[in-house]
Amino acid sequence: MAGRARLADLEPADHRLHCVQRHHPSRLQPLPATGYQVADLSVVYPVARGTGPMLSSLGAFLLLGEAPTPQRVLGLLTVVAGIGLISTQGNLAAFRQPGGQAGVRWGMATGSLIAGYTVVDAYGVKTLGIQPVVLDWCANLLRFVLLAPIVLSTRREPRSG
Repeated sequence: MAGRARLADLEPADHRLHCVQRHHPSRLQPLPATGYQVADLSVVYPVARGTGPMLSSLGAFLLLGEAPTPQRVLGLLTVVAGIGLISTQGNLAAFRQPGGQAGVRWGMATGSLIAGYTVVDAYGVKTLGIQPVVLDWCANLLRFVLLAPIVLSTRREPRSG
């Protein structure tokens, strides 16, 4: 997987997703940012973004009673094939390389979290009858409450330039 970009190789200004971790790496280790540091971005990102919908569909089938119709199963298989083709540029042997394996692991871990909150959100909306806008508002409020102490305690250094 030589020649592929890793987030750790970019300038800090190019990856804002990583800004909190730069100041307090021991206090906050965002899963995607860590995955982007240790593996190829071109593997981690598509695996994470593809694994999330795939696993959330499986969760919907198994936990929420959604019917696995032939079209839905075909869609899942298409997503899996697309993940493989996009993240390896058609060379599936790349997954057997050490960098490819790390990218798949980190991508699947991130995708698992995406699937988890997607299934929980679907349960809240479909089963509990929570309006999507209320669910989103509450989730954003929770994120604000959890992240505000970290942001407020981050000592800002003046930019040079």
